[in-house]
Amino acid sequence: MMSMLGCQTCIIAAMGNDFQSSGYESFLENWGVLLEGLYKDDSTLTDRSFIFTTSKQDQITFVQLDAYRNFENMKVPDNLLSRTRIVHFSSGCPEYNLKAAKAARSYGSLLSFDLGNDAYLHTDAYLSEMIGSANFIFMNAQEFEYLKTRMQVCEITQLITPRHLEAAIVINGMESVDLYSGNVWRTFPLNVQKAKDRTGASDGFIAGFLTGYLKGLDLDKSVKLGSHLLNRVVQRLGCLTNVPSWDELLSLIQ
Repeated sequence: MMSMLGCQTCIIAAMGNDFQSSGYESFLENWGVLLEGLYKDDSTLTDRSFIFTTSKQDQITFVQLDAYRNFENMKVPDNLLSRTRIVHFSSGCPEYNLKAAKAARSYGSLLSFDLGNDAYLHTDAYLSEMIGSANFIFMNAQEFEYLKTRMQVCEITQLITPRHLEAAIVINGMESVDLYSGNVWRTFPLNVQKAKDRTGASDGFIAGFLTGYLKGLDLDKSVKLGSHLLNRVVQRLGCLTNVPSWDELLSLIQ
């Protein structure tokens, strides 16, 4: 989504022998996404996610991991990280994420961490390290509550390294977004009008927020930008079918 908003983006991932034939490669190239961070394994398939959504918008995801197993042996692309302003981490291989986070930090890059399934799958030590080193932390309300119970803390601020953190954000369904910054929590309404498909809602918010930040907006405006993109994403089926242009999105907060 960030590439659709005019940001130069690059993916670090492991792909299988079906990456080109699936149309995924050409789709990314058409949007100007750099592919130099990809590791291709011709002996296996690209990972797949199957998301099932009920009429009440409840979702369950099944994941087939194949090329993912290469992450343990993949080298960190230092040349790529050294020229990247923000490195965003989503759910993935903990060993690789820690190596890449350390390298990115050494090059002066900002770190962004979407808690996602990592809250349920990986060790306390991994979660503490990633949260403690991140400049931006994103999670939904369920992940937030689970994390506090699992880590036996009352607030996520007990896990945060103040010298790094710029913002921690909790997305509360389709109702609101909580922003923690400067030792203060503030709530922003989402004002979602119609939610036809919630797939990609959080991804939309993160893309809008980080794009706004990279383009020089302050945290409040970046939150509002992310909220508007989330709103647009859920209005139609398919998470990429209703992404506006950067100018159109920016006009919504002016």
